[in-house]
Parts: sequence; C-alpha cells; structure tokens
Amino acid sequence: MNLPITSIIVPVFNAQNTIRRCIDAILKSKTNNFEVIIVDDHSTDNTLKILKRYQKKSNVKIICQPKNKGASTSRNTGARHARGKYLVFIDADVAPKKDCVAQLISLYDANKRIGMTQGALLHQKTKKVESYGHYLTILGFPYDLTERPQQLRKPVYRTFGTKALYSYRKEIFLKIMGQDEDYIFHGEDTDLSWRVALAGYETHFITKAQGVHYHIDYKKREIDLYSFSEGSKNQISNIIKNSSGLLLAPMLLLNIVSWLFLSIKMLAMKKFNYAYAIYGGFFWNIQNIKHTLKKRQKIKRYTAPDNDTISVMFGPLNIFQILYKGMRWLFYV
Repeated sequence: MNLPITSIIVPVFNAQNTIRRCIDAILKSKTNNFEVIIVDDHSTDNTLKILKRYQKKSNVKIICQPKNKGASTSRNTGARHARGKYLVFIDADVAPKKDCVAQLISLYDANKRIGMTQGALLHQKTKKVESYGHYLTILGFPYDLTERPQQLRKPVYRTFGTKALYSYRKEIFLKIMGQDEDYIFHGEDTDLSWRVALAGYETHFITKAQGVHYHIDYKKREIDLYSFSEGSKNQISNIIKNSSGLLLAPMLLLNIVSWLFLSIKMLAMKKFNYAYAIYGGFFWNIQNIKHTLKKRQKIKRYTAPDNDTISVMFGPLNIFQILYKGMRWLFYV
C-alpha cells in the first residue's frame, strides 16, 4: 500500500455547526493520495456524533483526546499519526475549495526553501479574502493585511504568519518540534511561523488555495475573555522565545506596556475580569520563565545564521502604518 502524499489534519472542539461542512469539502478535494486525520479535543456538544458518520471512510482517521488540551496539542497529535510527506492543517470552521489542498502543496517540489504555505480565507457572506498575510507590529501584536498592497498583487508571494488554512513540509514541522503545547488558544500559529522563519525557511501565501471561513460567535463561546489571558501569556512568551537579541528588549517592553495600558482601560470600564485575565498571562510568564528560556535555547540550536526573519516579519507596511494598526487595536478593543 502506498503511503499518502498529504495528511490533512483537522483539530476539532465543539464544532457541531461547522464540522460536517468542513469534512465534506475536504473529501471532495481534487488531489491524489491523501488521508484525513480528525482530532477531537474532548468535545462536549454533538461533534462526536457527527464524526461517527465518517468512521467507515478508508482515508479518514478519528482520534479522540481524553482531555481538552487545546488546538496545539490536537495538531501535534495529528502530526504524530500522519503518514504523508506534507501536512495540511484546516480549522473546523473552514470549508476548502476542491483544488485548495493541491494548491497548498504545489510549490514544495520547485523550491526547497519553502517550508510553509498559507491559503486564502474567504468571508462566508461576501466571499472576499479576509486576510492577505499575517505579520507582527513592533508592539508584538499580530495583524492581517485585509487589502493587498500594490507590491503584493501576485498569485503567490512571501508572507510571515499562517492561520486556519495552511501546510508544512512534515520534516520541518518535526524539526522545529511542532506547535507549543503550552498554548491553548491564540498565538500558536504566530509562534510556529516565527520558528519556521528562524530555521531558514520561507512561508508563501497562495491566492488560489481558497477556503470559506464560517465564523464562530466567539462571545457566545466566551473565547473573547479567554483571548485576553492567552493573548498576553502567549505573546510575551513568543517574544521571549523567538526574538533576536537586538529586538528582544524593545518588543518585549512595548508589548508589556501595551497590555498594561489595555488592562487599565478595562479597569476604568469596570471590566475587571478582562484586566485580571491579562494579569494572569503576566503571572504565567513569571512562573514559567525558566521553562520559556529553555525553549529559547532549543530554538537557537536550529536557527539558521543566515535567516532573514526580521526583514519579512513586519510585512510590507511602513513603521507608521504598523504603529497605527497597533495603537488602533489598543484604543478600540
């Protein structure tokens, strides 16, 4: 039996409203020799009942986590079971178009420096592309390009970060030790994208690799509050782990000050639980600083001396546009 070329991994948690649409779309993919690995992160709704309908599919494998540990752990679990040369990660609220998977892996044979690819997420109603790439501000906050600048009006171009619909060479994913399982929600994709760049590989956005993004109501699921604790925790951790020597101090300082400003704003608005969530992220980093510094040392071992991470991570916007995006988020959140 031939091994699959591509392993499509879907992390799932309480996705009863979107998972059927996601899997049905994946199974219609126009690509040769692929397997689908669905990792359920201990869902408590009807997700498992829906997944049982796909158990008899020969190219579908369903793995159930005994405890809820977050998407990073689910993706790593899927990668450990994957037999394919390439790993394609698709979130449970994304329905890929028929040629999406084939497009995501189309660049690898021609360019060995490409380690990751990102697909285009289309808004469920307008069908417009939601993001043309994921980058960082100098404050350490991620941002998406919602419109393509003139220089990026190409079918394929280099970007920095990925989310929801992306692929890796499996050998690179394993080389950089996969996703950080200390990250339950938020920031895990930024972290892994950063480490791929440090290892000397490129990430490319592919316009033709498209999937429709069916948005989940985050407030209804109380993820918005969770993103404050995981956001402050993981962004600070990302900077400590991955920043170069010259960038580490200013980015870390600006990020902490930004979160402090936001916490003061939350206190003034009497949203005390949001401020406490931010402080919880600070406290986690203080508690786990030795653990984080050990990760930094491991990352240094595979960091390529000629990597050009800094030249790509801030994106095509100038410093004033980047600062504007960061400050706008702080004032309007």
